[in-house]
Amino acid sequence: LAMIDDTRQQLRARGMTVCPRVLMDGFSASAMFTSRFVMLHPERVAAAAMGAPGGWPMVPVAEHDGEVLAYPAGIADYAERFGRSFPAQLAHGVSMLFYLGGHDDNDAVHPGAVGPLDADSFPPAVADVVWRSFGDTPIARWGAAEAAFEGYDVTFRTYPELGHEAPRSVRDDVLEFFAAHDDRSGCGSEA
Repeated sequence: LAMIDDTRQQLRARGMTVCPRVLMDGFSASAMFTSRFVMLHPERVAAAAMGAPGGWPMVPVAEHDGEVLAYPAGIADYAERFGRSFPAQLAHGVSMLFYLGGHDDNDAVHPGAVGPLDADSFPPAVADVVWRSFGDTPIARWGAAEAAFEGYDVTFRTYPELGHEAPRSVRDDVLEFFAAHDDRSGCGSEA
């Protein structure tokens, strides 16, 4: 947040128009970051594109079939961790694009990890829940992740021929997505 605020201040000082809400883009680990940032600070984001988000994006759901979806998989412990309830109404105002290659096997969800170094980006207990509930590969989990965002302004896209990559054609799709959702940045209300 401080980096965004500092950049906005510097751009304003140069006479540039600065919108209140940002567009965010990430692939792989940076998509995991973007996914989590959107869920934590939806009031600051107009639209976000997230490619191959580590095997599982943070979803706006607290549980699935009796399994608790704790951070960073879901929002079950959101209030406890962040001192406020999940801002669902604000999250509904963020346009999101998630995309994944049909052959992408790059997975940050490691079940049975014994320590933080083995756990990559998901604590072992959370990784175990994701595998048990949604499948053992990113593509196997993709439909469940999409279903978790029901009612949100979200598009899930699969590129069947791709692995863990985002070639120019995919980047062009991301730019098209941002162009279609730039009106949400709020530039009409603040400059």
